[in-house]
Amino acid sequence: MVSNGGRTPETNNHIKSLDKGPQNQIYAYDFRMDNTGKEKSLSDYGVYGIEVIAPGNGIIAQVVDGSFDCEPGDSDRSVGVGNMVIIDHKNGEYSLSCTVYANQGEWSNPDQIRANTF
Repeated sequence: MVSNGGRTPETNNHIKSLDKGPQNQIYAYDFRMDNTGKEKSLSDYGVYGIEVIAPGNGIIAQVVDGSFDCEPGDSDRSVGVGNMVIIDHKNGEYSLSCTVYANQGEWSNPDQIRANTF
């Protein structure tokens, strides 16, 4: 489910005026699944283990895949951003898929990627 995103401030809290934050996220979308509130481990979350797919064709620009999967409330301080993939869509747009689980894919820069794959 898209919980945040779009082209208006009413649907996307990433849209901010120039003096109130980074402009590199103004078209960001946040996806989530409802939780029960009783999650104690990663496997309790319905979204855990679901593969992330590419939102469009492009070239892998950067991969971070050195962070271990942390239990709720913990963090891997050795890799501040967590596991992530950045795709250059070659049209002036980039997509960042973050909070990717460890060892999800075997990507490298500059692999080509097609929409709806990973």
